[in-house]
Amino acid sequence: MKRYLIILLCLVPSFKSIAQYSWTVKNDFPTSRYSTSFFTIGNKGYVGLGNNGSGHNEWWEYNYVNDTWIQKADYPVNNIWAAACFSIKGKGYVISGTVGSYITDFYEYDPVSDSWNQLANFPGIGRQDAGFFELNDYGYILCGYGGGYFNDLWQYDQNSNSWIQKTAFPGMNRTGLSTFVLGNFAYAGLGFISGQTFNDFYCYNGANDVWVQIADFPGASRNSAASFSYDNLGFCGLGYDENLHYYNDFYTYNANNNVWTQIANYPGPPTSYVFALPLGENAYLGTGRGPGNVFRNNVYEISRTSSEITTFSSKSDLAIMYYDNTSVYLKLNKLTYTKTQLIIYSIAGKLIYKEDVNSLLDINLSEIVTLSSGSYLYKLISENKIQTGKFVKY
Repeated sequence: MKRYLIILLCLVPSFKSIAQYSWTVKNDFPTSRYSTSFFTIGNKGYVGLGNNGSGHNEWWEYNYVNDTWIQKADYPVNNIWAAACFSIKGKGYVISGTVGSYITDFYEYDPVSDSWNQLANFPGIGRQDAGFFELNDYGYILCGYGGGYFNDLWQYDQNSNSWIQKTAFPGMNRTGLSTFVLGNFAYAGLGFISGQTFNDFYCYNGANDVWVQIADFPGASRNSAASFSYDNLGFCGLGYDENLHYYNDFYTYNANNNVWTQIANYPGPPTSYVFALPLGENAYLGTGRGPGNVFRNNVYEISRTSSEITTFSSKSDLAIMYYDNTSVYLKLNKLTYTKTQLIIYSIAGKLIYKEDVNSLLDINLSEIVTLSSGSYLYKLISENKIQTGKFVKY
């Protein structure tokens, strides 16, 4: 999945830019079910296991280019659902889950040979509906239910084939929480414990093993919601609450300003326990369980359709931001200012770029100067006006 340059303008809130997203119906998953396991490897998605009254062990590969499902080698454990999963450097992993009892089995999937390799069992307590994510080439599993509700966090090191217990999730113990990863940080929240659902959310820094609470999810509290990273945003929606009310609303999370934004609703009926596969320029969601234990096999694609760019909020604004599918721009206010200088600094204050940009109307910050990944400061100077801000190149 491509990564994008995202701008956060500081101190001068002179614009508003909102990405618009649309949903498209794709070919159905081969059978209806919920609580599947899933991950992406390269440009393919993998989905399997799950439950539709009984557990499954079939495994399927999704090719988003031609919208086709191909059955692959079955998972070695029969009748299993609600297992955690992630992928690391070309291999997929499925951990724990339930077969009617909670197991600690741990398998690695190789898409090249289409084969499963059993690894040493997961050292934590067997569980279902745990959270999971991949961060900086480590796999993580957290929380879940296995006779009790958990808040533990475990890290898997592919190189040493070993697990280490890390700092526990800081919220209440829970199951069915949602996770996504943006840059070098993971995000986890929502979930359920004994008649209560949550809307709190937390950010995890794997480098120093620290959790920080962020803005609460703005929709109704819920569990078993869909979540994924795409378009340099976190996405979260669907799920159901403690009263078995199911949802189809969806939100994005922008880590640069700690803001959630509601987007177009999921086009299918309200549902929970869906898979989510970010692939190419889009993401793909499907299967799930709805009211009355109705199992689903619908699949939908979410894609960016446009960016809504507002006008300058006043004649004194030097620039506003907008973006397309690959770049972020500063649009200069040429009606008021004819001479403008752009200066870019490292976050430590080292000068990187300083040029007059009088001839430009739209400045592509990803092309005007070669930048490595990291945070940068910029300054626009025109006549007696100065506008400053910060941007991050991922």
